[in-house]
Amino acid sequence: MVQHAYIGTNPPYIPIRVRFLPVGPEIEVEALIDTGFDGHISMPSVRLPATLQPIGVYSIAMADGSMFRATAYRGTAQVIGLEQRITVNITLGTSDVLVGRRFTDHFRVTFNHGREVVVEL
Repeated sequence: MVQHAYIGTNPPYIPIRVRFLPVGPEIEVEALIDTGFDGHISMPSVRLPATLQPIGVYSIAMADGSMFRATAYRGTAQVIGLEQRITVNITLGTSDVLVGRRFTDHFRVTFNHGREVVVEL
């Protein structure tokens, strides 16, 4: 049975599954929905196979106005519990796992008074 909504009780966090392409690891993590982040996924550095090549280096503006350069990889991501997989750019170097607007724009996301977060297809 296909689920069309994920309801979580730990807002603003949602569980996601990230896979580095073409043959990188698949990681399941809790990610912070960051409505101020314009990218797809950003996460702390992880050990990747030497054969996995980055697609580039991006300059990322942080909320405090500072900038940092992050290596980016191609991948897929999905909200655990939902079937839809989205092709994403994954940047490495933030202290937390973040999902940004380029990811959440594929869903309707509702925060219910700090009690739950609903992610719908």
